[in-house]
Amino acid sequence: MITSLDEPSAVDPERVGAKAATLAAARHDGLPVLPGFVVESSASRHHLQLGASVLPVRGSGGARLAVSSEPLDAADRIVEAGRELSATLAVRSSSPLESSGYWAGAFTSYIGITPEELPKAVAGCWASAFSVDALARQTHIGIEPGTVPMAVLVQPAIDFEVGGVAEVSADGSLRVEALAGSPAGLLQGWDRGVVATKGERWEGVEAIALIGAETLNELGKMLEIACARYGYDRCEWGVASSLWILQLQKMEKREPSAWESTQLAAIVAQGDRHQGMPVAAGIGIGPRHHVDGADPQAPPVGAVVTASSAPPSLSQLIWAAAGLVTDRGSPAAHVFEAARSLGVPAVCGVDLGPDADQIVAVDGYSGVVATLPAQPIP
Repeated sequence: MITSLDEPSAVDPERVGAKAATLAAARHDGLPVLPGFVVESSASRHHLQLGASVLPVRGSGGARLAVSSEPLDAADRIVEAGRELSATLAVRSSSPLESSGYWAGAFTSYIGITPEELPKAVAGCWASAFSVDALARQTHIGIEPGTVPMAVLVQPAIDFEVGGVAEVSADGSLRVEALAGSPAGLLQGWDRGVVATKGERWEGVEAIALIGAETLNELGKMLEIACARYGYDRCEWGVASSLWILQLQKMEKREPSAWESTQLAAIVAQGDRHQGMPVAAGIGIGPRHHVDGADPQAPPVGAVVTASSAPPSLSQLIWAAAGLVTDRGSPAAHVFEAARSLGVPAVCGVDLGPDADQIVAVDGYSGVVATLPAQPIP
């Protein structure tokens, strides 16, 4: 039921989930991954079946409550393993589904958990498979709720001095975005960090000062190794005395078609042009659908979704979208990872204002967003 990241079996994604298997492989190869253990996916079956059984009657909230309230058979073993690892722990989902960016931010994580709280946190991760967002994603791709077992990854909770995301761009250059402290603000779409880029040398004075040139060089070498060995060209990282890999992922890359480029050029030439930051490659054109409030309406197929911020919950609204534009948020946000996986062009850092009666063109390569009135001006 419990597998250490140092065990050979920890590289099996069916047993420990995609996230844990990737980190275990990197740790086995000497990359700087925190120690930890996994509550194996098979341990989740009873709880997920319970949630699925009450879902039709009690809905998302009732299913989550049923799962999180159900005792764990091996709770004592999990607590003891947690005590041996650290006084405070980070607990994260590790589903086989999470090999795709489509599932970025879909499930719950817990930071700063004591060993005694571990059973509740593990059950909480399983319960998040029945959140409104996760259920919507499962329905969209035809997965029956409760049928995909979920492992849970447990590692020491670290107070990071600085953290962020690093990625290899399409041209082979490196891009690193960072915040002082935890990288959570970047990943949840709350904050934007400082950026360093490297072609022939590192650029970005503020980011170099925050991260340090030596750490940037180490991060670049580490990502080059991950690319060469596993094909992973994006990583979440943090520094606490030394550099640690928190997650490894694959970026989705694509090239524009001639038709897309022609359509975009026509709208840019006739409409209002806005410059933002490209975060998901592609070109998309459609009527604007602005998301505002806690209970947003689903957009029509082919719309360009716009929003003021970039929370993970936006992911459930962009499956059939032509594009995504947000005012705030970082390229490191989970919703943009989902957009890249879905092939939805996205740009952040553009405020289109309150008027939603527009046609919007999104260039996820350059960061250009252009708008035209939906109705011709008389």
